[in-house]
Amino acid sequence: MLLVRRRQSERQKMSIIKVENSAPDDVLVPDPLFAEQLGITLRTLARWDEDPRINTPPSVKMRGRKYRWRSACNAFKALPRRPSREAAATAA
Repeated sequence: MLLVRRRQSERQKMSIIKVENSAPDDVLVPDPLFAEQLGITLRTLARWDEDPRINTPPSVKMRGRKYRWRSACNAFKALPRRPSREAAATAA
């Protein structure tokens, strides 16, 4: 059996949704775009969602896809993070 994976186009992957009755500049950001902004994979983002210590922004599921509010994403990205293992190893 041959399995073929379809790749999403950049346009589909980067679609941002504006929701009525939300803050004027607040939109829903798709998880692939949020993960790309953080420099992580979607699987890592899923693991972070499962870990209560990380406090990732809550997700909104629509039509089988996950989105997050841009304001919550920006607040999460602004939080201080500890350095990665690779960065700590090169600093030593």
